[in-house]
Amino acid sequence: MSDKEHIAIVRISAELLLDWLQFEGGEIKDAKMNFFVAGGVLDLIISHPDMPEAPMPSAAYQMVTPAYIEERDSEGHLIAIRRVKDGG
Repeated sequence: MSDKEHIAIVRISAELLLDWLQFEGGEIKDAKMNFFVAGGVLDLIISHPDMPEAPMPSAAYQMVTPAYIEERDSEGHLIAIRRVKDGG
């Protein structure tokens, strides 16, 4: 049995992450791992026009879980992922 693990730091630019999440032009204000959720989740505080308004400064932001729709071709291959905004 080995005491080694395949592990490394993965560094992703905030701009790329915002593009992947489809919050282009936004700003990541903070990022933290939340291990209180089973399996752990990454909590991001994002400033973007699609986010709810909050008084500033604020210690209690509203929780937002974006929804995404996958688009696949006739063979089932993923071709696009689109974020669902209010109203579809």
